[in-house]
Amino acid sequence: MTDRERIYADITAERESQDARWGNQTHSMPVWNAILAEECGEVAQAGLTVTFHGDTAEHLAHLREELIQVAAVAVHIIEKIDSGDWVRGV
Repeated sequence: MTDRERIYADITAERESQDARWGNQTHSMPVWNAILAEECGEVAQAGLTVTFHGDTAEHLAHLREELIQVAAVAVHIIEKIDSGDWVRGV
């Protein structure tokens, strides 16, 4: 498995985990944006931890985990747009 294949497999696993945890999510774009922004905030926090507390394996693993979550949420949004299964408007 290449690095990219492993990354995509991790994103797919996270998408499946999101579905198992939250069920079918159908939101308006403002809500999706808020969900994605919240995940991006977690990436920012993890990135600051790496920057100011060292790039230890633990800190980098956490940053990677948060990035996978951002990618999975973005994929979820794309899936909803492609399927038409999202709420238009606010």
